[in-house]
Amino acid sequence: CLSGKKKKKGKKKNLDLDRNKLRSITGISKLCNLKKLILSKNEIVNFPNEIQGLVCLEKLELNQNQIWVIPEGVFSHLPRLKHLRLNNNRLSALPRDLAACRGSLQYLNISNNLFRTFPQPVLQLAHLQELHMQNNALRQLPKELFQGQSLKMLKVNGNPLREPPSEVCAGGIQQIKNYFNQLQHNLGQEDKRVKTMFLGASLAGKSTICKSLKTSCGTSTALGLSCGMRKSSTWKALFFSSRHS
Repeated sequence: CLSGKKKKKGKKKNLDLDRNKLRSITGISKLCNLKKLILSKNEIVNFPNEIQGLVCLEKLELNQNQIWVIPEGVFSHLPRLKHLRLNNNRLSALPRDLAACRGSLQYLNISNNLFRTFPQPVLQLAHLQELHMQNNALRQLPKELFQGQSLKMLKVNGNPLREPPSEVCAGGIQQIKNYFNQLQHNLGQEDKRVKTMFLGASLAGKSTICKSLKTSCGTSTALGLSCGMRKSSTWKALFFSSRHS
């Protein structure tokens, strides 16, 4: 609980309570002029509902706690929120009313959580410039995320992404846009997939064939390409997989 002195003032604009081993916090709703609230690196399990009373809040950091769920009805009261850090918690979803921050939120960090699917409220954040989602369990990113012009930085490494592939995401936002544009262009066309394994003794020409295939695909509209190797003392296998139209 905040001290009576802090409650009485009400004009405090910044409050930093990180690294205090806090499990909960009460009394902050009295700080109606607060613009910056730092509660990171504590032991908070339940999201502090009193935050909804901080209507002037612009920066909120609750990273590195133990939060599982964020209740509905908090973000709809934070129309000025620009910066939100929720990384290193145990979140698997975001509340629908996060979309109420569509006109203000520019930075969102939800990395190192338990997201298995992309949180849909994020797609409504029209002014989002920086999104961090590293080290979750995401397999797919929605193409709608890349249809606007506001997003400038995206971090998604550490996810088992299939669509787009991790290799594409590593190339940055423009590469991802190119990927989805290529998919759109190929709609209605026959999708050709090739997966080949070459097995044989060393020096039998497997590497040469694989390099030749990679070179060939490099001049086509290849959307995905991978090449791996397994070997023992008597044999070696090369795995080649590509998808192109």
